[in-house]
Amino acid sequence: MNVMQQALDQSDATLLRRSAHSLKASSAMLGAPRLAELCGQLDEALCEVSILTQEGIQVAEIEIEFQQVQAGLSAERQRCHSEELGESE
Repeated sequence: MNVMQQALDQSDATLLRRSAHSLKASSAMLGAPRLAELCGQLDEALCEVSILTQEGIQVAEIEIEFQQVQAGLSAERQRCHSEELGESE
């Protein structure tokens, strides 16, 4: 996400597209389809246009979804850890 924001701040469409594409693949592998979809939309938009006005809005939406996925993964990790502690007692 930091690289995407940096690319947006610097109006670097190439870096933004690469970052979106990479996050799309990672999100799909982690089971975060909404985040993968948003990144895919940004990736496609940047293939067609190199103007970064609307893309800034998409990056903000991706950031929100990324934070939600990150929170969900943290909660799941905590739940698994708690279950492991309960089983070892």
